[in-house]
Amino acid sequence: MTPEELIAFARSDAGLCAARDYLSGYLRLDAMIAVKLARLDQMKARAARMAPLRPGPEEETAALEADILSDYTALTRRQRDIAAVIRAVPDERHRTVLEMRYLEGLPFFRIAMRMNYAERQIYRYHRRGLMAVAARIALKEI
Repeated sequence: MTPEELIAFARSDAGLCAARDYLSGYLRLDAMIAVKLARLDQMKARAARMAPLRPGPEEETAALEADILSDYTALTRRQRDIAAVIRAVPDERHRTVLEMRYLEGLPFFRIAMRMNYAERQIYRYHRRGLMAVAARIALKEI
């Protein structure tokens, strides 16, 4: 990919959408992890209730626990990858906006309040940060 094509992709709607979708995965994964942990807690409680009635539910619970924990490990690894991509954004202001938006889940007006910038400026920083991530996607670094 030539530098001109790279810049064109990073600025295109397709590039920005790809970057946004990739980064949005962090909060989606966080929700999935919470669901799996809640499911694990439910299974442990159910196994404790059933223990007097039926011997041996520990094996079922242990198998499910191992499955959920392996999923949890994969999800947290992916979250670390997404956080690393954000940390690699060269401009600190763009990086900060992306961290607040995609790692903390803050709306743009809250980010503007925290950073003491106009909301419009936050949108500009967000777009430029997405362009940096889109460039990495175009280079197949992600």
